[in-house]
Amino acid sequence: MRLYFLLLLLQSIILAAPNPSQAVEGKDGDAKFTVQKLSRHISIITSNPDYTNIGYVHGNGANTIIDPGMRPADVVAFLPFLKSVQKDTAAIILNTHNHSDHTTANEALIKHGARLQTVSSPNIVTYTVTSHASTDRIFHHPTDNIIFIGDILENGWHPTFYAGGIEGFNKAIGKLLTISDDKTLFIPGHGHPMSRSALKAAQENTNKWAKEVERQIAKGRTVTQMMASKRLNAILQTFNTTNRQPFLPERAHRRFIERTVALITKQ
Repeated sequence: MRLYFLLLLLQSIILAAPNPSQAVEGKDGDAKFTVQKLSRHISIITSNPDYTNIGYVHGNGANTIIDPGMRPADVVAFLPFLKSVQKDTAAIILNTHNHSDHTTANEALIKHGARLQTVSSPNIVTYTVTSHASTDRIFHHPTDNIIFIGDILENGWHPTFYAGGIEGFNKAIGKLLTISDDKTLFIPGHGHPMSRSALKAAQENTNKWAKEVERQIAKGRTVTQMMASKRLNAILQTFNTTNRQPFLPERAHRRFIERTVALITKQ
């Protein structure tokens, strides 16, 4: 019961939202959700700074929860919120892709009346691309000019274009640019919302990264040598939007280079 009361407060916070964001914390500090109202119909809920952005979209009699990924212990705390928004109609669950950090609470929410859909829900237009995952879904809310992009890009981490390669990544960004304008707000799967200019900068730096890795492959450089490369490390830091120090653990740094090399040599 110590967590149960937590998200009973979330619905009122979302609807009232006197401040840009508010935090609600469990009695013992073991569950903390930050609710940020982005527009008239859309809020994002996060249970941990490094975890998944959970989208909540309401309007026209529909309640949609996008990417309910959270720590297993927090699922119980999320259920009162689900109950509060399902007074008139069942909530719809949408997943930008099927990785576990975006789907953790699907089963629990379905057991409590939510419905999982793979295509769309009222007020949301869906596009499908291949970049981070074999099926990346883009959820566009034209009325509020907000787009959920999943892990096509993460704000504060390196790009993970492992399913579609650079070509798939550029096609995905191209689709996002086509359906957006300079006022569009992009919600990544992880990290703070992004502007269109930030999206373009991330695309440019991702392409610089891939080209530099390709250049170093041609010169016969090893992964270890690439990890020490000043050029590559300078590009890598452009993804460090939160100024994390160090940005990547050694293992993650090596893995990013290894997977980039694998994708380039596969082309």
